[in-house]
Amino acid sequence: MRDVKAWVDPQDIALAQYTMRLLYNREKEYKSITKPLERAYIFTVPEIREAYKPYTQLEKQKLERVKNEYKRLTLEYAEKYYHTAYMQATLLKSSIPLFVAFPPQVTTKKQPAIKPSAYINTLFIPVKRSDGAKISTVPAKLLYKNYVMMRRYKHLDKHLELMPRLKQFVEKKTIQYTSKGYPEKRAWKLALRDALRVIIGNIWLVGIYYLVQHKYIKPQDIILPYELAKQPHLHQTMIDPKDTLSHPYILPPELRDELPYITWKWLIQITTQ
Repeated sequence: MRDVKAWVDPQDIALAQYTMRLLYNREKEYKSITKPLERAYIFTVPEIREAYKPYTQLEKQKLERVKNEYKRLTLEYAEKYYHTAYMQATLLKSSIPLFVAFPPQVTTKKQPAIKPSAYINTLFIPVKRSDGAKISTVPAKLLYKNYVMMRRYKHLDKHLELMPRLKQFVEKKTIQYTSKGYPEKRAWKLALRDALRVIIGNIWLVGIYYLVQHKYIKPQDIILPYELAKQPHLHQTMIDPKDTLSHPYILPPELRDELPYITWKWLIQITTQ
């Protein structure tokens, strides 16, 4: 791993934020411009439909340019930071720019922008409040859309086979949801959503580990996720980063050697010394 960093540069955060939001807006604009072709009665008139098509092509070109920039940043950032190098070997490798836009460092006392629990549970995942209102951030809309596509992927089961602990977790959660009365298909989707939180938690943990190792933060700068702060013994049942690798062969050698030491147990030990 060449020139790999633990602390994400402000310039990269700003560029990732800009590209992420631009992509989200371009996708909305493209949908708004092209959707009428499917439903609006005015476009049943052939001459009007043909005259309108160049405008849809223009919007498509704008969207493709932003998508290409997003892909370029994905490749660049995958080799630049420890937590994104880890991401490259997970199911979320296509979402790397989102985790540069919101790096783990922003959950610490050094840059206290987001609480770790919110980072893991709600920042990247659409959720509903107790009153039923839906909360969905821009990174959640982008990441969750890709993840939903992944869970329909015909080889998802094969990926889970490479992660026995995560596979067991999904099966257990599916049973829990079906026992609460959810249909099996819905229970499976909810279980995969919970698995997504596990992976996000591990991305966060890898980032925190290297921030400590490279002395960007001290152990006392770490803010524990709410449940762990309340019940530290829960680390015994949590799934570690080494157990959520769907593409382990992509992992850089240096990170692969270090990964067995990056555990939730380490996090509890270092914050309670």
